[in-house]
Amino acid sequence: MRTRKTVDEFEQARTQKRGDDMRRSVTNELAQADLTAQQEAVLATLLMGTSVTAAAGDAGIARQTVHRWLANDAEFIAAYNRGRHELGNSHATRLLAMCGQALDVLDGAIAAGDAKVALAVLKGAGVFAGDATQIEGSSDPNEVRNEQARRVKAQELNNLIAGI
Repeated sequence: MRTRKTVDEFEQARTQKRGDDMRRSVTNELAQADLTAQQEAVLATLLMGTSVTAAAGDAGIARQTVHRWLANDAEFIAAYNRGRHELGNSHATRLLAMCGQALDVLDGAIAAGDAKVALAVLKGAGVFAGDATQIEGSSDPNEVRNEQARRVKAQELNNLIAGI
């Protein structure tokens, strides 16, 4: 059972690393925000996936206070949104990295003649609906630069409008 223990140890280390990465991510979000210590504690707990009630309880405040922050406190809302975006990007990157392994498993199942898996892959790829998955984003550096410039101008315009 040496192999099983090694696999379990590896999984435990990987899970710990993900938790550490998430805590660092939350810490980065808090560093950018002008929040009270209670708000920081609640935000960190919310970004770890707990409920508003649990986050409020851990911070020793009423859940209504957290709901009020989520509805009315611009700094808290912005920090929460930044944290959610960063977590979403992190998860999307991890999923993309796992695609190779998932494709290997699917390839094996299809090679073994599993028609259900083959059909599920075709359906998931949008073959039947005529909308096969396409990778977005240009591979042309000039187009990328133009898109970056467009985004900067759009952000400048948004900032100008927000300042009115």
